[in-house]
Amino acid sequence: MKKIKHALGGLLGVVLALSGQQASAELLSIKYINANGVEQDIATSSKFHNPQSNLSFILSAGLDRKVRVSLLDASGDVVAEKVSHLLGIEDRMNVRGTDYYAAELGLPIPSDGDYQVKAQIIASDGREVQADLHDFFIDTVSPIISGDVTRRGRGTNLYSTSRQNVYLQGFSDEGSGLDRAEYITIDRDGVRRSVDVEIISDSNAMLAFGNVAANWEILPEDHVLYDVGFAVYDKAGNLSEKTKPMAGDRSFPIIDEQIYNDKTGVWEDYAHDMTIHTNPVRMRYVRSLSDHAGHSEGSFGWTTGGNIVGDKIYNELSFSPGFKY
Repeated sequence: MKKIKHALGGLLGVVLALSGQQASAELLSIKYINANGVEQDIATSSKFHNPQSNLSFILSAGLDRKVRVSLLDASGDVVAEKVSHLLGIEDRMNVRGTDYYAAELGLPIPSDGDYQVKAQIIASDGREVQADLHDFFIDTVSPIISGDVTRRGRGTNLYSTSRQNVYLQGFSDEGSGLDRAEYITIDRDGVRRSVDVEIISDSNAMLAFGNVAANWEILPEDHVLYDVGFAVYDKAGNLSEKTKPMAGDRSFPIIDEQIYNDKTGVWEDYAHDMTIHTNPVRMRYVRSLSDHAGHSEGSFGWTTGGNIVGDKIYNELSFSPGFKY
């Protein structure tokens, strides 16, 4: 008999603790699949939402109570509502590590707009015991990007310098409003890399300077084409992206310097403290044709021309050092 009394006492303690803890209605969680196809379990403090599936609300209350969830439009009219059965000890539910007496109620997805969620406790005789309202804005439309991705600065490819940047101007969101932006690169294997960038509200633009746009973390391979651009998110989590093909070109091609030896009639590689036999000095720069943008795979390398002989490009000049050896 003592064991039974102890067991009943323990069970009664749990029931009293839970029912005392949940004397008021609480909207514990909102669940749905969002516009990006990801299942969401969102805290009720979040105002903006982008569901693509029906909505699921978890509400808690005390024992022998019902809970009701209603969706109200901007005029306060009920768009949809659902009422639970009387909650009993079998309706114990764990939400984010805490036990509640609760029910999960589903509502159909409404059209985009501004709503309120009403969470109510209903007594067994149908009386309203308590009600709470939560702002609930639905926006399933992605931001609009009207501008184009542009690289600004010298050269034809991306390289790490603050004198170069990637830029996009022209985007908007008429729903929940713009929230944040990313500079993104997508490599040939489809791997997406990103870094947060600031939205310049005065000019409605996004900007990534060269030391960000072409650093090794976001462009890990040199002399490779990437899809480069920006992603912009609204407050509900909807995403729009715009990219264009660009190449990372950070490495400096090899250039050899040669001095003409007038005595031997041979071009010699320049070396420190070498003997030069003529004044003015004949000098030339030697570059590989494969390092020229017009002759390489992709638009990488030098853009200036010269005298092409075989697989080399030569640029010759002469100068006088002011004295003669």
